[in-house]
Amino acid sequence: MPVDLNSVLFDVETRLGEFHASLGNADKSSYYALQSNKRKVAMEVFFWDETDASWKDYNTNTGTRTDGFYASTIFPVWAGAHDKSPQDLSRVVAGISEHVSFLLKSSIVWNVCLNHLALLVCISVRSSDLRV
Repeated sequence: MPVDLNSVLFDVETRLGEFHASLGNADKSSYYALQSNKRKVAMEVFFWDETDASWKDYNTNTGTRTDGFYASTIFPVWAGAHDKSPQDLSRVVAGISEHVSFLLKSSIVWNVCLNHLALLVCISVRSSDLRV
């Protein structure tokens, strides 16, 4: 189960709930609010890795989370699909910064670095939408 896809789905469900609320459609608004809340709870259970302070994809075949760092770690923050404390979010940001710094200093193919940086730029552009 990919954490980035579920973050995007959470964002869509949240926005659909808000949209239906603005139209006065309480049933649909409640439905989407419930769906987004269920997804947020499931994301906490399956994706959150307390040790690494990051969200990771979950392998349903093995019942384990993926190892390593992936750009998808930031998606739950972008989507607001979490109830993390400021301390937890500081740990998330520190981990991301550490990995991006390593990528910039290493001889890894530059397009990988640029993809990570592009993600951070996209997130900063949407920072006004963050529900941190």
